[in-house]
Amino acid sequence: LKQWEQAAGDYAAAITLDAGQPQPFWIRYAMVLFELGRDQEALGYIRRVYARFQAEGEVGVVYAAVLSGSGDVAGGSTMFNGLATFVRQRYTDRAYLEDTLRWAPRLTASVLSLSTAAGGGETFASGAA
Repeated sequence: LKQWEQAAGDYAAAITLDAGQPQPFWIRYAMVLFELGRDQEALGYIRRVYARFQAEGEVGVVYAAVLSGSGDVAGGSTMFNGLATFVRQRYTDRAYLEDTLRWAPRLTASVLSLSTAAGGGETFASGAA
């Protein structure tokens, strides 16, 4: 928990340096806030990032996962199901999320639950296309 709190402080300090336009790294701050249970703050940041970078698959996945994990399961599922198949496949590979991206446990669990809810059943295996 202490590392997540430290990360949140570091990201917050970086954002205050240029808070005018959302930057891609803000998604990482939203992820940390979500892990800390600060769901509404996380949603505020991810919405801003999504408005500017919605074409980026990771942004849509994180937004869907935070929505769902914050209680808006229908909204998260709708967003997740609207993503391209290859994006859903890549971001529902547990090994990719945990070992390559090193996503936080709560966000990883939320994404994987979206995959199951979407009819994906088991998560995709590493290297699946």
